[in-house]
Amino acid sequence: MEWFRNLSIRWKFQIGVFIVTMIVTIYNRVLAAYELQNMIDIARLGGVSADVLAQLTNERASYIFNSFWESGIEFAVQFFVIGLIANAFVRPLQELCRSLLAVEKGDLTMHVTVTQRDEIGVLQRIFNDVLGKLNRILGEVDQSGKQMGQSAFQIATIAKSIAEVSRQEESRSAEVVRATEELNAIALALGLISSS
Repeated sequence: MEWFRNLSIRWKFQIGVFIVTMIVTIYNRVLAAYELQNMIDIARLGGVSADVLAQLTNERASYIFNSFWESGIEFAVQFFVIGLIANAFVRPLQELCRSLLAVEKGDLTMHVTVTQRDEIGVLQRIFNDVLGKLNRILGEVDQSGKQMGQSAFQIATIAKSIAEVSRQEESRSAEVVRATEELNAIALALGLISSS
């Protein structure tokens, strides 16, 4: 049964329904042959003439012979019709699978068309809803990323401004120190202060 588990759902459906219809067809043919035999037995017990019994027996044999090739034609037609039905049944699921594969590859634009009102339609609608929510979440993440990028740029600008102000303050501080040293040097030169 490993081979059956590896089949697609379309083929499982087609083979399963075909086997059921084949069994029903064979059962009906066997039942009809059995009923014909019962009629022959009733006719024999009822004293029907040998010619009529021979004709009934020939009809039964002809029915059994024709049943083989008629059943073969019926099986071929049934298999074809069941295949069409299985294909129509599975097509929405195949579309969902293609869309899921696209999502797996990062394409969040592959919405599916809701074609059913049954469980498959519910699955199609839920898939589209989930895809829409994923797109919204990714949009919000993208927007947050842009805002964080802007905030980081603003922080960098502020840090640069603070560094510029610090450099200017250091420069002014150095000027004050230099001016103080010059005043000390002048005051020493003029003897206003003693060098101790």
